[in-house]
Amino acid sequence: MNAIHACTEFYGEDSVREFLRQRLNVSSCALWRRSNNGWICGHESCETKQTDSVAIRELNDGLFEVDIPAKIGDQQLVATVAIESTDIRLLEWYAEALRRELEQAADMHRLETENLEFAEQTISNLEELSFLKNATRQLLLDDSNLSSGIVADQTLAMLKSLLKASEIQLIVIQEGEYIVKGDMGLAANSVPWLLEHYSQNILDQPLIRNYCDQSEEFIDVPELRNFMIANLRHGSQILGWIVAINRRASGSMMHNPFAHKFSIEFGSVEAELLSTAASILATHLFNLELLNEKEELLTSTIRALTSALDAKDPYTCGHSERVAAFARRLAEHFELDEEKVEQIYLTGLLHDIGKIGIDDATLSHPGPLSPKQFESIKTHPDGGWAILNQISQLRYVLPGVLYHHERFDGTGYPDGLVGTNIPLDARILAVADAYDAMTSSRPYRDGMSHEKAIGILQSGAGDHWDPDVVQAFLNIDKTIAKIRDTTELRKQAKRVKGTLEADATD
Repeated sequence: MNAIHACTEFYGEDSVREFLRQRLNVSSCALWRRSNNGWICGHESCETKQTDSVAIRELNDGLFEVDIPAKIGDQQLVATVAIESTDIRLLEWYAEALRRELEQAADMHRLETENLEFAEQTISNLEELSFLKNATRQLLLDDSNLSSGIVADQTLAMLKSLLKASEIQLIVIQEGEYIVKGDMGLAANSVPWLLEHYSQNILDQPLIRNYCDQSEEFIDVPELRNFMIANLRHGSQILGWIVAINRRASGSMMHNPFAHKFSIEFGSVEAELLSTAASILATHLFNLELLNEKEELLTSTIRALTSALDAKDPYTCGHSERVAAFARRLAEHFELDEEKVEQIYLTGLLHDIGKIGIDDATLSHPGPLSPKQFESIKTHPDGGWAILNQISQLRYVLPGVLYHHERFDGTGYPDGLVGTNIPLDARILAVADAYDAMTSSRPYRDGMSHEKAIGILQSGAGDHWDPDVVQAFLNIDKTIAKIRDTTELRKQAKRVKGTLEADATD
């Protein structure tokens, strides 16, 4: 075995003893360590030991006690062994050679450790740059579709690795409730206790506590060794907290008893990274909150427009709501993504909005429409386009609003599009719209049965409607019928006279 290589693998006093036992072929080796009160070996103590060179004492004929000093890390050690020898000069030379080999090996190990630490720090710095780049990218409006849950998943795993935390949690305040993301081990018990006792004490910088397991202050959470808490703050508003628990030693420090104790403490470097992450997350969460408010405002505007249409044409009240519900289920059946499904639903709510521009006499005509009235009705897709075209946030509804009366064979209106040249949104809405129109009652006729309406859709597949959409409709026809029977229509709000409030009993 190569002596230097073998020795560079030692990590503590036991390895030093084993090294000397192998080299000297002895069964025991006492190891003295310098302390404030002299030298200590087990329960024994000694006032002085020679540390500059090897010391040899003769015990009896041919048996010598040899002291071999060595500086290992930041500790001064002296190994004492009993050796038989017939040549004291040769023994002294060999012991001195062992001392130099031991210290060289220790230096080699120290250099290897420092190189490893440098490599780890370099990798950590690159990971921090990557983390900050990705976290900052999430602030862009192009990433506004990222939910707080996705942001947490993307952020916490990398942050946990960079901080070398055993566990990490993100706690977000939403509508007065705490939403928890991240680890659910020790943190599941510790985090509520920490927030209760320390969340009010966090200022601009993260709160750090090390050596919790040595303090009576944390007796109720014995699993804690150390932790950091940072606010997620936007202006004066607290949006939540990030909590990191129990820092782990790095790879190079994990098995090294001579490593500095600060290697497993949270310090200023970790606090700065946590603070930066908290600021980025807080900004993103605030942006998401604004976007949600914006979307809620947009949805409310859409519902207000459809309510205006329902108020104008009471005989078709609820038609847009049902068509939107049917269209959403069809979009889900086609496995469109969640955002597209929601867009098709909102398009369904608005598909007839152009009828606001049709005169009341035509809309409420009690029987079949005259050719002139039908030509007027045929203008409502373009009317809807004209109403919605100026609203940039709603441009995604225009294909469905404009083309939901196109026919698959090209004989529809307003542009006579053919087949798949008709946008999918419009093809889905055409089937949903026709089904609800056929099954809804009018003053001059009763609505058809579900079965009869399904039969008409089947017979018109390929001519009037996209056969793939009709087939999808047939595949989920029981779900469609259930939606029709259970769709809860929005009621027209009634105001309490003399106030701005709605009647709570309505």
